[in-house]
Amino acid sequence: MVHLLDGGLATHLEELGADLGCDPLWNARLLLSKEGRELIERAHLDYLSAGCDILTTASYQAFVPTADVPSTVSADIDLPSLFPLAMKVVRDAVEKSGRKSVRVAASMGSYGAVLANGAEYTGDFGGISWNSLVVFHQTRIETILKTQPETWPDLLAFETIPSIFESTAIVEALEQCSRSKEIPPAWISFSNTSESRECAASVKGSTNIFAVGVNCVKPELVEPILRIYKEELAESGKELLCYPNKGETWDAIGRGWVQESGVQSEEAYVNMAKTWISAGASIVGGCCPYWTEALDVSQIDMALLHRIRIEIKHSNSILILIVAPLVPPFTMHFLFST
Repeated sequence: MVHLLDGGLATHLEELGADLGCDPLWNARLLLSKEGRELIERAHLDYLSAGCDILTTASYQAFVPTADVPSTVSADIDLPSLFPLAMKVVRDAVEKSGRKSVRVAASMGSYGAVLANGAEYTGDFGGISWNSLVVFHQTRIETILKTQPETWPDLLAFETIPSIFESTAIVEALEQCSRSKEIPPAWISFSNTSESRECAASVKGSTNIFAVGVNCVKPELVEPILRIYKEELAESGKELLCYPNKGETWDAIGRGWVQESGVQSEEAYVNMAKTWISAGASIVGGCCPYWTEALDVSQIDMALLHRIRIEIKHSNSILILIVAPLVPPFTMHFLFST
């Protein structure tokens, strides 16, 4: 089966009226107020209405300070509380929607995202050691899983990972956490487009990672990368996923997206999504900025997602032969009943 992931959450929140500005917490800042949480819930409900099977939490730049990663926000903000707040908002949205078999992925951006300087695209982490990076990711995972298992996310989403240096640290962090308890299956999506084979190889042996892919990359780069991943990960039992952006580039200084050629129409994006599925992707979605200017504000991202959803629905009877679920049996109870 092919499943539909949501689109750019922060982009949609801005179109709904949120001012995320240059806040180091980005969309997670909205979790600190009742009005902000209501806005996030509205965004989740929009994606559910568009037919998404998987929702990501508003926690991409949320983090927990460690000995080597100091807080970058006011001391009166309870940073660990942001993760359960994000989970509650999305679970409430799913309950209100009445949708069944929707899965929630806890969004965890690259360490570079916490630096809020675009390092999730460059891999320039300012000299942090590999061991400190392991602790950084392990602390976030442990914070998310401190609650009772029934309140855990279904999936852990490590997003916009720019380097093998970081992906191997994530693999180790997951291994450390899984030694004391069973943890939700994780995916890792790379922003690195120049070392695709090495990226896939760096996570191939992890039994805690069920899917590997790319996000926030130019859509025209996705298909060849997925084919490399598919070849490198053959016999590993891992799924492929992708949620590219529109083809623009993030300006970390100007704090905005620089328009380039990009994908010029919804039709083109939908056609490209078909090629990603044919290349092996079983989870498909979008990233920021995701067709914000092409649609009415009240329908932001939704029309395109609906069209991709229709394509997925019409294709599943055939594509299941091509991209039958590759998740190892021990993770299936976290995933989809089909």
